[in-house]
Amino acid sequence: MKAIIMAGGAGSRLRPLTCGRPKPIVPIMNKSCMGRIIDLLKKNGITDIGVTLQFLPEKIENLFGDGKELGVNIQYFIEDSPLGTAGSVKNAEEFLDDTFIVISGDALTDINLKNAIEYHKSKNTICTLVLKEVAVPLEYGVVMTDENGKIVRFLEKPSWGEVFSNLANTGIYILEPKALSYFEKNKKFDFSQDLFPLLMSEGNDLYGYTTTDYWCDVGDIGSYIQSHIDILEGKVNIDLSNEFENKDGIYIGKNVEIHPTAKLTAPVVIGDNCKIGKNVELQEFTVLGENVVIDDNATIKRSIVWQNTHIGPNSRISAGILCYGNNLKSNVVVLEEAVIGDECQIKDRAIVKSGIKIWPNKIIQTATEVNESIIWGTKVSRTLFGKNGITGEMNVEITPEYVSKLGLAYSSILKPGMKLAVSSDDSAAAGILKTSVLAGAASSGVEVFDLGHTMLPIVRNVINFFGMDGGIHIALEPQNDDRIRINFLDNKGINITRGLERKIENMFVTGEFRRVNVEKIKGTNILENYNYFYMQNLLNTLDLDAIRKKNVKVVVGKCDNFVYDIMEKVLRDLNCTIINERRLNGEDTLNMLAQKIVSNGADFGIQLNADGESMVVIDDKGDIIKDDLYTALLSIISIQLKETNQIVVPFTATEVMEQIATKYNAGIVRTKTNQQEFMSKLMENSTNDVKKNFVLNYDVFAATAKIINYISKENIALSEVIKSIPEFHLLKTNIDCPWDAKGKVMRTLTGEKTDNKLELFEGVKIHHDKGWVLVLPDADEPVCTVYTEGVSAEVAQSLSDMYVDKIKNIIS
Repeated sequence: MKAIIMAGGAGSRLRPLTCGRPKPIVPIMNKSCMGRIIDLLKKNGITDIGVTLQFLPEKIENLFGDGKELGVNIQYFIEDSPLGTAGSVKNAEEFLDDTFIVISGDALTDINLKNAIEYHKSKNTICTLVLKEVAVPLEYGVVMTDENGKIVRFLEKPSWGEVFSNLANTGIYILEPKALSYFEKNKKFDFSQDLFPLLMSEGNDLYGYTTTDYWCDVGDIGSYIQSHIDILEGKVNIDLSNEFENKDGIYIGKNVEIHPTAKLTAPVVIGDNCKIGKNVELQEFTVLGENVVIDDNATIKRSIVWQNTHIGPNSRISAGILCYGNNLKSNVVVLEEAVIGDECQIKDRAIVKSGIKIWPNKIIQTATEVNESIIWGTKVSRTLFGKNGITGEMNVEITPEYVSKLGLAYSSILKPGMKLAVSSDDSAAAGILKTSVLAGAASSGVEVFDLGHTMLPIVRNVINFFGMDGGIHIALEPQNDDRIRINFLDNKGINITRGLERKIENMFVTGEFRRVNVEKIKGTNILENYNYFYMQNLLNTLDLDAIRKKNVKVVVGKCDNFVYDIMEKVLRDLNCTIINERRLNGEDTLNMLAQKIVSNGADFGIQLNADGESMVVIDDKGDIIKDDLYTALLSIISIQLKETNQIVVPFTATEVMEQIATKYNAGIVRTKTNQQEFMSKLMENSTNDVKKNFVLNYDVFAATAKIINYISKENIALSEVIKSIPEFHLLKTNIDCPWDAKGKVMRTLTGEKTDNKLELFEGVKIHHDKGWVLVLPDADEPVCTVYTEGVSAEVAQSLSDMYVDKIKNIIS
C-alpha cells in the first residue's frame, strides 16, 4: 500500500516557528513532525510514500532525500501554485495505482492505520475519513455519521452556531484511485469542500472511522507546546527510550555534559551534545534540542529549546519556545508562551513578556523590555559595529560564515585590485576566522595579504609601511577568551570612520556584494618579515646610542605570552635589562609589581594588556601610571621628542592637559571619545613621515620604546616626569539608564535653568565653580557615564553624587 503525505503548508499560524521553513519540518521532541509521520507509516507497514510539496519544497527534499536512510521510498510531487488538498494529490495520480492513504505531514498522531485500512476495506467504499472526538471543533471539519459509520453530513470549520457534532476530520483519508477521476488535473480542488460533496452527490457512500487513538493538529503555538507535554505524559504511543537514554523520566541524548550541581525534574528531554552548567534547573516538561548550551544558574521550565541555542547565566525561561540558533545573554527573562524565532540575539537583562512573538534574526538590546511582538523591520536591533569594531561570542555571534561575509562586505567597498591586509592573534579561534575572512575578501577581486599571527599595533604600522588600502584584524578580547573582536582599518592603519562602518553594514544586510569571475580572483599573498620591518621602523625613530648606553632596567609584569615575546624582542634590541615578573598573580598584582620595581632598582615597570594596545606603567618610585596620567605622560614625551606640536586628548580628559600644553608651548586638540576620531587626530598632528607614525596611545611596544628613549636622552627618572604633571582629581561613574530614557536625561540636563556654562560638543558638560561634570550616553549599553573633575577628591565625589542622583530622578 502507498501513502501520500501532504507537506505543502506554510503554517502561518505557527509563525515565527515556520518563518523560513515548511510546517512539516518543525521539530517535535527533536524530530521533524513529518519524520514522526514517516515513522508511523513505516510502523504500519507502509514504505512507498509520495510527498506533495509547495512551500519551500527544497527544504523537505534536502532533509529526507529519497528516504532510504529511513527505510522507506520517497517520491516528491511539487506544485508550482497551490492546488488545494485534493488537487495536490491528483498531481501524484500516476504514482497511486491501488488503495492509498492520505495523511498530513504536520500533525502528531499514533493512530493504528492498519485498523483504519481494514475498516475501509470492510465497507467496500471509495473513501473513508478518519475521525476523532474533540472538545472544541471550531478549527476542524465536523462530521456526522449514522449508526453504520456512513457519513451523512459534514461542514468545514463551523461557528458555534453551526456545530452539530464533536467528531472532527483528522485529515487522514483512505481512498481508491477512482476518487481522483472525478476532477481535472492542475485545478484547485479541496477534499472537504469539493471532492467529498461531489462524491456523495454522485451516489457514493463515504464512511467515517472513529478512532480513540491520539491525534493532534499541530496548528498553533498552544497545540505545539501541548503536543510535547502529551508525549512526556505518555498520552502518545511514542517510546522516547528508543531515541534517548531514559533515567527515571530524564531522557538524555549522546555526549551530554551535565554539571553535578544541576537540578533536573522529570520529565525532561536533553538532546545530543548539550551542556548544562552549574546550578542549572531544568524543570518538568522541558525539551532541549541538540547542541544547546545552558550557562550557570539558569532556570528552564516547561519550555521548548531548539538546537544550537545558547542560554546565558542566570536566565529564566518559563513555558517559552526558543527556535534554532538563538543566543541569550545573562539574566534574560522569557515569560509564558513567548516565542523567539531563529537566530535572534537577546542581550543582557532583557525581558520578553508573555505571549510575545519575535521574528527571526532580531537583536534585542540590553535591558530592553519587549511588550509587543516584533515582526518586520529592525525595531530593536543595533548596528554591527560597537565602540571598537565588531565583537561577539565565538561560534555564537561570530562564526566562520559570518566573518566571511564581513570580509566580502568590506572588500566589495574597496576597488578591485586594492590591497587588504588580514591578520589575527595566535589563538586557534581567531586563526580559523582569519581563513574565512581571506576567502570572502578574495572572492571580490581585491588583493589580500595574509599577515598570519600578529598584534594590532603592528598591523597598523604595516598598513602604512607597505601602502595597503585597508586591513582586518581578528583577536580574542582581552580578559575574555570566549569573545572575538574584529577591527577594520583604513589605509592609514587607524579604525575606519563611522561612515565607512555604515557602508559595510548596508552591504552586509543587503548582500549586494561584488563577486568577480574566476580569472579576476587574485588569491592570497603571504607577507613575510613584516615584524622585522616594524621593528626597524621603530628603531629608526629612536636615539639608539643614548638608549643602549643607559642600559634601562624594565620589570615586565603579568601579560600574555604572545605580547611578551614581541616586547622582549623590542627591549633586547634596546639593550635593556629585563626582569620577568609575569608569574605575579592575585587581586593586587599592580602593587606587587610596584614593590618588585623598587626593590630591584628598576627604571620602570609595565603590565601589558593582551591586545597590545594598552598597558599600565609603574615608575621607579612605585607609583602607578594609567588612564589620564598615562595620556599626559605620552603627550609630554611626544612634545619633548618633537614628534608633535599639539597635545591630542579626548573630551573626557582632565583639564590639567591645558596646563601641560601651556607649559610646553604646545597647542591642544580635544576630540570626541570614539577611538577612530582620537586616532585620526593623533595621526594628523604628528610631525613624522607617515611611514614612521606610531599611535603611541594604542601601541604598547612603541610607547615603551618612546618612554625609554625619553628618559635615556634626557637622563631623567620617570618619576620626575610624573612629578611635573599637576595633580588632578577625576572620577568616572556608570549609571544604568534605559535606552528610551537617554534622550530625556540629556534634554532635561540641557534645559535646566542655571548660570553654569554648558558645552554640548559631546554629551553635556556642565562647568561648576570648583569643577565640571560631563554626562555621556553610552553607545553600546543602556548606561550613562558621568565624568567629574574637582579641585579636590571631595569636590569630584560630591559632583558625581549630585549628578548620579539627578539622573536617577529624571529616569524615575
